[in-house]
Amino acid sequence: MSHAQRSGATHVAWILPAFPRDAADPLVPYWGPMAQAVAEVMHLDVLPLRFPSATAPFACGRARVHPLPHGHLRLRRSPRLWTAALSRLRRLHRQRPFHVIHALHGNEAGFLGALASRMLDVPLVVHLGGGETVGFPHLAYGSQAFAVERWQVRTAMRRARRITVGSLAQGRLATRLLSERRAARVVLAPLGIRLAPFLAVSPAPPAASRPLTLLSVAEFNAVKDLETLLRAVAPWAQALPDLRLALVGGGPVLADLRRLAGRLGIAHQVVWRGQIPNAAVPLALGAATVFVHSARHEAQGLALIEAAAAGLPMASTSVGVAPELAPAGLATAAPGDAAGLSAAIGQALAWALGADAPARSAALRATVARFDLPQAVSGWLRLYDAMADRMTR
Repeated sequence: MSHAQRSGATHVAWILPAFPRDAADPLVPYWGPMAQAVAEVMHLDVLPLRFPSATAPFACGRARVHPLPHGHLRLRRSPRLWTAALSRLRRLHRQRPFHVIHALHGNEAGFLGALASRMLDVPLVVHLGGGETVGFPHLAYGSQAFAVERWQVRTAMRRARRITVGSLAQGRLATRLLSERRAARVVLAPLGIRLAPFLAVSPAPPAASRPLTLLSVAEFNAVKDLETLLRAVAPWAQALPDLRLALVGGGPVLADLRRLAGRLGIAHQVVWRGQIPNAAVPLALGAATVFVHSARHEAQGLALIEAAAAGLPMASTSVGVAPELAPAGLATAAPGDAAGLSAAIGQALAWALGADAPARSAALRATVARFDLPQAVSGWLRLYDAMADRMTR
């Protein structure tokens, strides 16, 4: 049965940590367009566990969003939240039976998805969209570093009929946590982005009147590892006094990063852009020479996809989709390797200044076409169709 034929029949529940209140909400802005596109074809109820909190149900296109009244509860009080979530899912299922439950994140959302799947006898899909597959205790990041989250992820992955991932790298990490029999459940089904605003960007060619600009778009937290980025940029900043590093974002390590830039002697070459509206990101990419990224882990790497769609040469740690983009115009280094990332930045600068820059830009844009919203949503719809068909047999 086609998506169009199934329209009005299949009912999908999403469980996820947070959902944007509107298109301007900077928090998880990508779930909104995905939900709207899925809901054009299938009934979709969205259950955000933590954010927004204590608000009335609201619409996102044809999707219906059901915030819970207990968001932001501390871990020891989370059972109240879990009870409320299961109660809401049971009530929605009675009104219109679910055919598929899709937990978007494998820790708390996945755990609740597993409980709801068992309670309602509905097949579960789990999307590993964050740090579920890794653990960095020294960074206080990753589900594998915390006993409760490790148990939640294990519970979710055991119950799931399919485990969706946004990159081949995340898929490899997921299979390491599974038995050989269950590893076949992992499928590549990336989150989609509306690429049109980024494909419309025309990267400005370097000019004597404009400094070379390295651009990073990331939250300022430990796992994004902007400390390594500053150390990698420092040799280039010292060799090229007109070079600029533009940092878009904000977060808990901002003050530490400012101090480090001063110690490295490059504070006057770092431009702190702060948070900018989502709609302004394509403009920022269009003004840059090279996109740089230094994360220790990415489940997918949406900022990398946006930069590639804009045609920017890139230097990145080898995380998320970076290895998949590398042949087209992305130079990689191992996570945490400042010297390696510095060499990658040199390669990306050479690409930006080379005669083949337009051809490389076109190759990057073509490489990310599969992440465009319609293609990505089509993959999720096919998966939902398969799950619903199996349930109704």
